[in-house]
Amino acid sequence: MQSVALDIRTLSFISTSIAAIFAVGLFSFGRTQKEFKGFASLALATALFSLGPF
Repeated sequence: MQSVALDIRTLSFISTSIAAIFAVGLFSFGRTQKEFKGFASLALATALFSLGPF
């Protein structure tokens, strides 16, 4: 069986990209669904998570 080497820069880029896309989705969902509270703070937290490694 072959050994798989994971590059930490690639993993960091992928996780931050997914978090940024998720934050955009949360912001847009929160704007369309006004009866659900808390999406803005969750989206902000996810956006800050995506900016953390930079």
